[in-house]
Amino acid sequence: MATAKYEIKPLSPQDRKRIKNQYWLIGGFLLFSGAIFYVIFTSIISSAHNSAIPMIIFGVFGAIFVAVITSIALQNYLELRDGVKHCYTGVVTNKRVNRHTSRTGNNLSPNRAGHGGGRTRTTITHYLSINGEELRVTPKEYNDVSVGDEISLDVSPQKKLILGFEILNTYVNERVEEAPKVQKTNSSRKRRELHISHAERSLVKKLFFKQWRKKLYFFIAMFVLFFPIFTTNLILFSFPLGMVLLYKASRLLSEYNVFRRFMNTDRGKIEIRTSVKDKLTTTSNIAKTKYRLLTAEGQWEVTEEIYEKLSASDAITLYKPAHLDMIFAVSHPNEKSVLYLE
Repeated sequence: MATAKYEIKPLSPQDRKRIKNQYWLIGGFLLFSGAIFYVIFTSIISSAHNSAIPMIIFGVFGAIFVAVITSIALQNYLELRDGVKHCYTGVVTNKRVNRHTSRTGNNLSPNRAGHGGGRTRTTITHYLSINGEELRVTPKEYNDVSVGDEISLDVSPQKKLILGFEILNTYVNERVEEAPKVQKTNSSRKRRELHISHAERSLVKKLFFKQWRKKLYFFIAMFVLFFPIFTTNLILFSFPLGMVLLYKASRLLSEYNVFRRFMNTDRGKIEIRTSVKDKLTTTSNIAKTKYRLLTAEGQWEVTEEIYEKLSASDAITLYKPAHLDMIFAVSHPNEKSVLYLE
């Protein structure tokens, strides 16, 4: 896979101004943190009772804090001293969102006020791959481009701060707009109902219950967790919780009834001709990687094999079960066989 080449260019006056503005953020954070440290320090002095241990612990935390702030300020200084930026130009080959979830506290104990419990924090980071090299970007750049677009991205070497962004060529729009007349003429042929084989029906059943069981287990967990509340006289809490559980149960039954309709439908396969508008990858430290295709017919989760074989603006055929909001297969003009989501 080709590696993205970057060009080294001098910082513009606007770039320098943006980097210098970081010092205002550092200064504001220092003032806010300094006030907190001062309050903690005065409380330690008044309650230490000639013990050196609290002062040592406070000193260690203070040293770590100063080291972090110094490192950030030094990065800014080096950016301005060197006076250069890395300019990446190329085609976006992939888009990725990473969700990192961390937990603090005792997650095994009941989450009651004043009695511990755990806190969950999720950090979301966006990435664009330019000719195979992955670069961290803000949500704005991530949402503005599609896979296949040619872009120019200016990045600071030290802090990886986005200094410039430009879309040079929108690959998807050009491919989609090649033959608008043909699309209008054949609009009735984009979607048709077909007979579904026994093997395909079994695959849909497997995929459906894989998702439906997750929702069922979550509902059971909620019911077990909140059941003790229904045995008390706390009507103010039990009534809204009961309504939520009733709604969840009705949704589960509704989805199951829709699945039964599919199983009783003879022409249970719907063929949809569309094109790939974008490709999205979602990674997480607590869940498996998800691969999604964004098409004119919606966003669909597919396997890694299908994801890697398709490119932006590819003409594809989706196969979805009747009545169900899911797909079970994808075909590509360059592929002789249908790719199933197994």
